[in-house]
Amino acid sequence: MKKILSALLCCCILFAAAGCAKQPPAPETTLAPTVPATQPSTQSPAQPTQPVQNGQPLTALTLKTTRESVQSQDGTDIFYFDSQVVYLLTQDTAVTETVTLDLINRIDRVRAASESIQEAADAAYTPDAGSWIPFFSQISYTPTRIDVGVLSLLGEEGTYTGGIHPNYLDTAVNYDLLTGQVLTIQDILREEATTEQLFQLLLSALEPQSDSLYPDYADVAWNRFTEDAAADDGWYFSETGLCFFFSPYEIAPYAAGLVRGEILYSQLAGILREEYFPAEQLGYDGHMQAAAFASVDTTQFSQFAELLLEQDAEQTILYTDSAVSNIWIESGSLSSDGTSFAPSGVVFAANALTADQAITVRADLSAAPLRLTYRRGEEIVSRILTLENGAPILQ
Repeated sequence: MKKILSALLCCCILFAAAGCAKQPPAPETTLAPTVPATQPSTQSPAQPTQPVQNGQPLTALTLKTTRESVQSQDGTDIFYFDSQVVYLLTQDTAVTETVTLDLINRIDRVRAASESIQEAADAAYTPDAGSWIPFFSQISYTPTRIDVGVLSLLGEEGTYTGGIHPNYLDTAVNYDLLTGQVLTIQDILREEATTEQLFQLLLSALEPQSDSLYPDYADVAWNRFTEDAAADDGWYFSETGLCFFFSPYEIAPYAAGLVRGEILYSQLAGILREEYFPAEQLGYDGHMQAAAFASVDTTQFSQFAELLLEQDAEQTILYTDSAVSNIWIESGSLSSDGTSFAPSGVVFAANALTADQAITVRADLSAAPLRLTYRRGEEIVSRILTLENGAPILQ
């Protein structure tokens, strides 16, 4: 039944996406988006592809964290499952549907596997158990690269069934947003390129960390490139390169966390297929602005993306005077003195925003400001979206 409900929710989201892509949202927006993750890199990768002038279609992803809790008869939370509601906007409705359904199915598989953890929590909990720590299962994705042709997501699956610490498994998925296809290593390599070439570049990327890795780390890494390996996982595109990663205990102790090896795009000339290099973007030198939705003439915008965190919150609109790229919005909290921001996750990512495009936001900015990061030219701009005298501003 949960899978059926997820599929129905997906269909509702897809219909909403089609509407948001072409028409300004009504002040009373009804369906929600949102998601994931890491801070965009400030490095500038080498760009083998032709430059792209501003004006490309809006591609955006939101992931909204949700929690399903289970309580005992005495009201104690004994188990919870954390996941995300997926909302994707691309230039192709069929691709949007294919990618969204695939993500929902991945989340549903983790949800189904979590049923045994819930059963274990039911069996382990007693009212006199003392200080009870809820068992849990979770899956979350963080976008690492999003543009017209590519969406890469780094995921983390976590479980806790008692003991010293939770267990975490890292995963990734990469989509071709022109076809909806889940990409494998073979898909992204040029015909004349070999996995051996890529493997040698990975070893070079891991070399600086080699003293903290297990002695057989090279053998484990090579398994990523064999024919029977899950070549659609274990790697992702970032803004600066092709990253391979290894979960705790794979090639290093648990304390080392997620081990990554990044091969810069400048090293991949002649190996990576041309369409998977990020294109250089010219003319993206605008400034972002924020305003109350009702105070702006929305007829000037032909395309919208939506971030919905709180259904009943006042609607804010984000737009630019020219064009900006690599837009990220993170949830989190400000320090008491307002000088630092502690992020909890990326909830929105978009390839670019031009003067005829906008992002609508429903969030309680008075209680939880958001951090907006974007690129203008070679500069990375980071600003806090909050309220001042009841009006949304970018500090």
